[in-house]
Amino acid sequence: MRTENSLKNVFWSVFAFGVNLIVNFVARKIFIDILGAEYNGLNSLLTSIISILSIAELGIGTTIIFFLYEPIHKKNIELTKSLMNFYKKCYRIIAFVVSAVGVIIIPFLHSIIGSLDIDVNIYIAYILFLLEAVLSYLLSYKRSIIIADQKERITKYVHIGKIVLMNVVQILLLYLTKNFYLFLLVKVLFTGLENIIIAGIANKKYPYITEKAKPLPISIKKSLTKKIRAMFYHQIGGFVVNGTDNIMISMMFGVTQVGFYNNYFLVVSSIFNLISSVFSGITASIGNLLVMKNERSNLHAYRGIQAINFILAAYVSCTFYACVQPLVKIWIGDEYLMSELMVGTLSVYLYLRMMKLTTIAFKNAAGIFYEDRFIPIIESVVNIIASLICAKVFGVPGIIMGTIISTLVLCFGSYPFIVYRKIFNESANLYFKQHFLYLLSAVVMSLIAVCLSNIVVFNNSILELLKNAIISTIIFFAVFFVMYHANSSFNDIVRRILKKFLRFRIRR
Repeated sequence: MRTENSLKNVFWSVFAFGVNLIVNFVARKIFIDILGAEYNGLNSLLTSIISILSIAELGIGTTIIFFLYEPIHKKNIELTKSLMNFYKKCYRIIAFVVSAVGVIIIPFLHSIIGSLDIDVNIYIAYILFLLEAVLSYLLSYKRSIIIADQKERITKYVHIGKIVLMNVVQILLLYLTKNFYLFLLVKVLFTGLENIIIAGIANKKYPYITEKAKPLPISIKKSLTKKIRAMFYHQIGGFVVNGTDNIMISMMFGVTQVGFYNNYFLVVSSIFNLISSVFSGITASIGNLLVMKNERSNLHAYRGIQAINFILAAYVSCTFYACVQPLVKIWIGDEYLMSELMVGTLSVYLYLRMMKLTTIAFKNAAGIFYEDRFIPIIESVVNIIASLICAKVFGVPGIIMGTIISTLVLCFGSYPFIVYRKIFNESANLYFKQHFLYLLSAVVMSLIAVCLSNIVVFNNSILELLKNAIISTIIFFAVFFVMYHANSSFNDIVRRILKKFLRFRIRR
């Protein structure tokens, strides 16, 4: 049942990604054609500024989901009600804090954004962004019980509908009015509607969460508070590493460069969100597995999933490097191309960020937040210093290089010791050996792909895109074949997935 739930969640995560990808690319193209590159840069920059406020969430969502795994598994309704009630109170406080801090930021907007050559009131635009952020915290806590119950696919159904309808309305309004404020207002309304619908589904599926709940037991509340405090550090680290790039680019190179960079980053984030949604779909099942406390079985599952993670990371980062330039030419035109250095830097960033997914899934499922709470702070400091130094030397790509350098702090400074020792009771040497071999294999794959791609070069961007994608895919299947026959954990995971998938298809 655990594997079947994972497969269903993964299927709908991938489907939601596909819809989201198509809609986002079409919407971005139309947005740039109608409003221009500077509006695109402003839109991306305001998104990054608002993401600062996500620190106020403190990682409560991830923590609560971890605490919900066991009571849901054991059908402890009273404890589930108490946790959901605590979560509701927390998110109401968060919504208030986000509103207050968001207002405090307003006087500093001009310093962050700088001068603009477009006719837009940045304060009105920012307030609409802020309103959407506040709405995202109201009622959204109810999706946590759906996710913890291994039914994340239900939230994906709603999200797909929201994304499609919202973008259709936004595109129509852009064509009819060319009004940036109406474009943002639609997003506010649909965010609120999505949360209302998901809350209604949760109420219907788990009606007891609307009943009066007892206070949380003191022991659980202490443990929960301890993990939330630890997650605060992780929130800061996550924002600084992944949320400050746009702000730094704007302040150092201008808002137009933010728009150029974000066209590429849309591709990166789309790919990452696809793979991330797959791992998000199996995190609840991992949590269910870890409840059984079988270290040998847990390590076997981890190694199999990590092998799949590597193949996906190597394939998509290699394919991104080979295909993104012709894709941008086809999508929005030659005038939006960036340097090969930027493409290579983003490829490395994508690989490293993706290779963390398995470890993050196990870490979150095991509720490990406190033990490495100070590592994200170190990562943040390294990121800012490295980004500033590299940006002076390499320009915009240097900011991403700083992010890569700081990412290595987590990959090789924290994760090996926390995950292997805490969850599997094993030495971290296995982690280092495994990741070194994976990195070496990824480099070899990329070099082979680049060499083969350069043998024949087409002047036609569509043919060049197809050729490079085919070469990368052939290499992917070759590596898959080798891994399937050489890695027993990988072999076992693949066989189990195929077996469950075939059973699922037969029943349908």
